[in-house]
Amino acid sequence: MDLRKLTYFVTVADELNFSRAARRLGVSQPVVSRAIKELEHLVEAKLFFRESNFIKLTPAGETLLPRVEEALSAMEEGMKSVRDVAALGLSVIDVGYLPSSYDAFVGDAFNVFCQTFPDTRVNPHPSDPGQMVEDLRSGKIDVALIGYICPEVHKEFDAFFLSKIPTSLVVAAHHPIARKPAMDLEELSMFPLVSLESKHFPGRHEFITQTLKEKGISPKSIRRVDSLLSVLANIANSDGFSMMPTEVESVATQHVKFLQLDTWDIEVDFHALVRRDESRKTILTLLQECRRILKSRT
Repeated sequence: MDLRKLTYFVTVADELNFSRAARRLGVSQPVVSRAIKELEHLVEAKLFFRESNFIKLTPAGETLLPRVEEALSAMEEGMKSVRDVAALGLSVIDVGYLPSSYDAFVGDAFNVFCQTFPDTRVNPHPSDPGQMVEDLRSGKIDVALIGYICPEVHKEFDAFFLSKIPTSLVVAAHHPIARKPAMDLEELSMFPLVSLESKHFPGRHEFITQTLKEKGISPKSIRRVDSLLSVLANIANSDGFSMMPTEVESVATQHVKFLQLDTWDIEVDFHALVRRDESRKTILTLLQECRRILKSRT
């Protein structure tokens, strides 16, 4: 899409007069008229009613206008950010992370790092692991604080071990297991497992089911969902259970319980990922700060 045409469209919509719009833009009226006609051809709709002595927006034009204004504003903000970074000589690190890990360590790690390195800006990108992998692959982010990584993903990127994270058995607050002072883990086989879709959490379902199998647990059925919050919502309204990092409790409601049983004792390795060609020392420093804070809290 030609930004020039969009700018002309917004200016004509503001002036409701091609001649005034042309003078404001510093071009001739035919140039503006031609740009609007080309835009109309592109969107396959008339954007202005043209009369002999006035023009006004068509319904299509009224629909398009706020979207174009929003796009141009976002573009200007983006350009301003780039200019600010260039003027200050800042370097930028784009970091993907799980929203549930922000209070656990990410927020504090970012704050400490930025105080130590004021010439480096950290741009946070809350996301799920599947999207982080795509964003890392495309270059949208430089670091993925991804948590568990499956072998296929590990082969593609360099992994940085941060810490072992304890997990909890998660059930509804009204679940019979939540009221037991002690239990045999094999009892969980009587209930359905709520797990995660591989598209959003690569390898996580396989890791969970294999870990449960090693504990002698074979769920009677499996329900797979697309986010950690969906896991919690499904558990809160059913007799299902799941295995989740203890940090997720920070985003849970009173309708679910995170149980740490003597016989549970399951941990998961928390990793960060970077592209194999990444060599910036500041990224290593950021990851070391994440590791330090995580280890102090686990």
